[in-house]
Amino acid sequence: RESLFQSELVEAADSLSARMVDLLGAYGEASAFAGAQQDGASFSIEIIGQLARRVDRLEDILDVFRSDPPPDRRGFEALRRRLADLGIEAEMAEGRRDETADDEDGD
Repeated sequence: RESLFQSELVEAADSLSARMVDLLGAYGEASAFAGAQQDGASFSIEIIGQLARRVDRLEDILDVFRSDPPPDRRGFEALRRRLADLGIEAEMAEGRRDETADDEDGD
């Protein structure tokens, strides 16, 4: 009986996770990601980030139990890269401004 419950749990989690990978993967596109950063977006970047971290962990666990191939993760992985880079852009731009100022000062 316990084995049956585990099988049902894995099946339900796999189905839910695959749908979340698809849903979140849509935010891997630049325009959708930019839209999520605007005020009034359906999902904030913080919520998307939290969901992506949980789904990524769930996908790692499900890989142990899956007999079918995992969902297409290309969009989801693009989202994870965008989330990882979030905030870095401002730091990189600041670094470029500092380098430009140093060059103009003759350093």
